[in-house]
Amino acid sequence: TTGALLDRGFLVTNLSATDGATNNTIRDVSVTLNRTNTSSVAIQQNVIVTPSSAAGANSTNKYLNLTIRNSYAGIDLNSNTTNPDLACEVGNTTCSAFNSIGDPAVANDIGNGTTQTYGIRATNTSGVKIYNNQVRNVTGSAVQTDGIVLATVLGNSEVSNNIIRGIRNSSTSSTTFLRITILISPFWSS
Repeated sequence: TTGALLDRGFLVTNLSATDGATNNTIRDVSVTLNRTNTSSVAIQQNVIVTPSSAAGANSTNKYLNLTIRNSYAGIDLNSNTTNPDLACEVGNTTCSAFNSIGDPAVANDIGNGTTQTYGIRATNTSGVKIYNNQVRNVTGSAVQTDGIVLATVLGNSEVSNNIIRGIRNSSTSSTTFLRITILISPFWSS
């Protein structure tokens, strides 16, 4: 599928309540979609069936060395509060290099509409690591707009060595570079 019809570059999901997608690595890829499709997400990890145990979660998956362009949203790790995804990573394996989320030469490259948008979002995850990412040119219009957002993270989660710039909102709605909601767990950020 091409054009505005394609809404995911990569979609990683569990197969059943007891069979999650685990130990997968998506590495050294470029994803270009069409941001006019407000459902488009470059990379999404999601539980489509509520896990009945940790075996049904999508755990220890890695998303490394990425380039993301022209998508409505960047990377979405979406889990379950009862049996969350464990120890997933979004980063670059070279210390001096960064994942590139949003084209530096294109204003409003990620989002640019009236539906919530973000560069990286992790929801209900445990032990997530987000490092060596450059998120830029994320734009919303009268909607929550985030560079990196962690909502209800658990465990020893880490956000480090990220560059966030050019996060814009054309109204007085909330715009954040980094937003974190912690659920009674240790968290480290730099």
